Amino acid sequence: MDMIFCKKFLNIPCQGQPPLINEFTKKEYDCQHQNCPKNSYCHKGLDFAKCCQELDFDEDCSDTIFGCCPDQKTVALGPKQAGCPSICQCNRLGSYLAKCDPQSNQCYCKPGVGGLRCDRCEADYWGLHKISEGNAGCIPCKCNKIGSSRIDCEQMTGRCVCKPGFQGMKCDICSETKSGNLDHCPIDCKIFQ
Repeated sequence: MDMIFCKKFLNIPCQGQPPLINEFTKKEYDCQHQNCPKNSYCHKGLDFAKCCQELDFDEDCSDTIFGCCPDQKTVALGPKQAGCPSICQCNRLGSYLAKCDPQSNQCYCKPGVGGLRCDRCEADYWGLHKISEGNAGCIPCKCNKIGSSRIDCEQMTGRCVCKPGFQGMKCDICSETKSGNLDHCPIDCKIFQ
């Protein structure tokens, strides 16, 4: 398959830039288990958690190939101010950076976050607002496949939509019983399994 086509679907740490190296251990920082140094951010993907250098460095934008963004401080990443924060309008919660890809205008989204501007949770995720409370990205819904009628959940609370006979935040409790989970449901509720 064509690598250019596949590249769109790859989840690459630090948007292709090299991850930061710990000067003492000589290994890449793993922000799953440690904090990132100053002027860097934690880029978490499905199979990595790397510390990446912030792209907003103190380079004089007027000396660069594409010049300055409208703020006259930020380096433009492409012609006609492509990649500039004022053009991208990336969501501050859902995006790692204010800048975006200069060709596609796609912002650099955090895990579980989607949309061109990283302004919504992807299907089967919730809680964009929870990023401001310390979450690395949107939260997986984790709806019970047996008791839930949909894979997605309510965006503000994470509550799943239950089939008849099921209840609970994740639709993992039989409503015919006063306690217990799907393993302890009465026989008629087991029909849904």
